[in-house]
Amino acid sequence: MMKGFFVTELLFRVIEDSAEAFLIMNDDRKRIYKEAVSPQEATRIIASERGSDFAPAIVDVFEQNRDAFKRIQMLQGFLESSVEQLMKPIAQLPTPGAVT
Repeated sequence: MMKGFFVTELLFRVIEDSAEAFLIMNDDRKRIYKEAVSPQEATRIIASERGSDFAPAIVDVFEQNRDAFKRIQMLQGFLESSVEQLMKPIAQLPTPGAVT
């Protein structure tokens, strides 16, 4: 029973790492050492690294669900900008205990 859990968890982590690699390749804020690439270029990079950096089965899952990854990326950007907007008024509040 536990073996199946660990295999499922490992597979989930490998898929998650591949999805994160795709998202990071498209985001200048997360790749300060290199410019972001387009989603199409990120997809090409992942496919070209099939069998080396990315397991072939994982690349297949990624390619079959590419649109879902793009939607997640759009949602992530929306959520991050929403949180930033919500935090602006809070950041202007005085710090408790601070001398003014």
